[in-house]
Amino acid sequence: PLKFNLKKKDTEVIIYHTHTTETYSKDESLDYEASGEFRTLDKNANVVRVGERLKECLENANVKVYHDMEYYDYPSYNLSYSKAGKAILNLTKKYTGAEIVLDIHRDALGTGNQIYRPIINVDGEDTAQILLVVGTNQGGLNHPNWRENLKFALKLQQKANEKYPGFCRYVSLRKERFNQQVSRGAIIVEMGATGNTMNEVLRATELFSEILLEVAE
Repeated sequence: PLKFNLKKKDTEVIIYHTHTTETYSKDESLDYEASGEFRTLDKNANVVRVGERLKECLENANVKVYHDMEYYDYPSYNLSYSKAGKAILNLTKKYTGAEIVLDIHRDALGTGNQIYRPIINVDGEDTAQILLVVGTNQGGLNHPNWRENLKFALKLQQKANEKYPGFCRYVSLRKERFNQQVSRGAIIVEMGATGNTMNEVLRATELFSEILLEVAE
């Protein structure tokens, strides 16, 4: 069992974006001024919009959420994890009831000039696939929570496979800790990839919120 659940009292979920400017493929519903390759400062077109949709879904279930929309990868991409880490440490001190800390990203898939679009079909609609990333202490940094983070990710993966087979691509276990030492429920969620459209990712976000609520309640 998890060592936490959603009591729906204080703020219990923090959403943020280490790579805030990440975005998706343009289509008739998504256009933006690029700040880099598949990157934009437009918060209505990058992963901030995905975080906002996730917040809305959770709040509709009476879960209190704090969504940090600060840019951590602009203007310096290389300092993003350092900058985000300081901010998230302060946020977990402020919102002491927040066990679930979600760093929402966009994956980059492709070879050469080809980009990949990981999707499944749910109820007749194309929906982006997700990937979960869990850090460890293998890199030498203190991370007492990593097994709890892994447990959380595996439960999400299991529930996703039960409800929507193929929705969760896999859980990636890494040697870096990715600032996940702040909580027992801290993970990276890669919502779709460069080849996906925003609409496909927003549908994935709704499914993920449903899965998250079932696992954490």
